[in-house]
Amino acid sequence: MKQILILFAICAFSINILAGTVSPARTALDSGDNQKTIDLLADANMKSAEENYLLGKAYYNVGDKEAAIRAWNECLQINKDLSKKQKWTFLFPPNKKLKGSQKSKLKADFEDDFKTLKAAFKRSLTNSSKVAKNEAVRKKIDAKTLTKKANAKTEAIKSKQRVADRQARKNNKRPVVRRSGMPVPTWVVILIVLIIIAVILYAIFGRGSDDEEFVEAPFGSHRYSVGRDDDMFLAGAFWFKGNYYHTQDDYYRRHGSYYSNSMYMDNYDQYGCGQGRDTAMDNEIMEDIDQREDMRNEAADLEGEADHLEQDMAENDELIDELDDSADAFDDEEEFEDDEEFEDDEEFEDDEEFEDDEAEFADDE
Repeated sequence: MKQILILFAICAFSINILAGTVSPARTALDSGDNQKTIDLLADANMKSAEENYLLGKAYYNVGDKEAAIRAWNECLQINKDLSKKQKWTFLFPPNKKLKGSQKSKLKADFEDDFKTLKAAFKRSLTNSSKVAKNEAVRKKIDAKTLTKKANAKTEAIKSKQRVADRQARKNNKRPVVRRSGMPVPTWVVILIVLIIIAVILYAIFGRGSDDEEFVEAPFGSHRYSVGRDDDMFLAGAFWFKGNYYHTQDDYYRRHGSYYSNSMYMDNYDQYGCGQGRDTAMDNEIMEDIDQREDMRNEAADLEGEADHLEQDMAENDELIDELDDSADAFDDEEEFEDDEEFEDDEEFEDDEEFEDDEAEFADDE
């Protein structure tokens, strides 16, 4: 009895490796519950050839042709690396013996479905790649155009900064002082005295309250209301020795220290002139800088989008090659054998007693 059970188990195992397996997914598919099959297999990791086949068939039945061809492609890619006995067994229903001709028909039907979907999907991928290529080229052209505009804006900014530098140097010029030993007219002395008095009065009464953002200074420049101390200058952007600094970080990266209130105030001479600039020029340069940065950022975004499109094109080409490789697997002539109960019956020879002997009968006398 024990030997019979062992023999039965061996036979069952032999049938199992030559056919599909009984599983919840196959049971759901055979019962017509395609969505349950998808739910059971869609998120599964390391799916076998059979599981990908069942998932593709469920997708095919619900009309999701792209998902079906992707699952079947994965199924065929796995199938080609299986042993000869295991290849194509995912097509065969479990616990059912088939003739070789029936197995060949199941394979032929699957081939028809796969190649039909492959032709349509391959065409879709090709068209998608063409659109992506055109879009990538357009984005790269736009990116180059923006980069050129940004570079031109840089030159415009430099030009405006040179103009601002010349204006600052002009405003920084001090009155001409005659050399000693030469007579100075009385009216010049009086004028100098009046100017000194004006400066003193301005220093006392003209600086304004600390609540004001800035006060007007001569020659169209502005002076922010900050103290003459070593605290960090936080009133806004500033100029220093002909260079424009948008933030304190820009200044620190160049000089290794921070720009202080005292440094800002020291840039003004006793007449209220110095590194202070015309705010209209400052604002114009700042707008140019912002526009330039926007163009550079937009150009970088376009370049990134173009790279993504080119990556999509490469993935499409790779998938097309893989689909062609999967379709070639059907060209292998697979000879399927009948399962045991369909094997040809043995030819038995007749026993000796049933052989047709030529009997010789003699006539009676």
